[in-house]
Amino acid sequence: MNNFPVKLGNKEYWISRSIAVCGFVLTGSPDNLSILAVKRGSGCPDEVGKWCCPCGYLDYNETLVGACSREIHEESGLYVNPFDLKMWRIDDNPLSNKQNVTINYWNYKPHYIDIILNNNYCEPNEIDDVQWISLNKIDMFVWAFNHFSLIHKLTDCLFNNESESPVLGYGLMRQLENFPELIENLTLEKMMQIYNSNPILNGD
Repeated sequence: MNNFPVKLGNKEYWISRSIAVCGFVLTGSPDNLSILAVKRGSGCPDEVGKWCCPCGYLDYNETLVGACSREIHEESGLYVNPFDLKMWRIDDNPLSNKQNVTINYWNYKPHYIDIILNNNYCEPNEIDDVQWISLNKIDMFVWAFNHFSLIHKLTDCLFNNESESPVLGYGLMRQLENFPELIENLTLEKMMQIYNSNPILNGD
């Protein structure tokens, strides 16, 4: 199916694939991480009763990181500074859910575990429950979309050498001495420092 226009009043709008965002938020100690997850309620259009990481659509007049921060806050009550969110994956596969183009972000701060979560800011019946779920227990939950496998992909990116990304692929967590340092934004300069110091990435 191709993109097509519709007219509303005097304006023409094109119907095309939608942009979605998803936030994978980690907390706790490096050896006992938990991930932020929400249970989809009866107000959701699909996957009701299943768990997922906070996600939703990009609104007008909104940046991608702004949308992700908003969705996290609306669905869980947790505020994550948009500038702390780091992009790690883009899914533009036409076979994905509703053909959405989804941009995935992640963030980690150890003190998040102490923040009380709630669903006070979301649409009625959108979220039934919100929890920090230990990575050791994620297989005990029924997950919506492909979020179960994405959680594993993210932790592989951060701790191991498994990623489609040349920056994340060498296990950034293992390259930095202190786990909390990853809350810093990855500037181009920092990326190049990692690249140049890595014999696998630079071909030495």
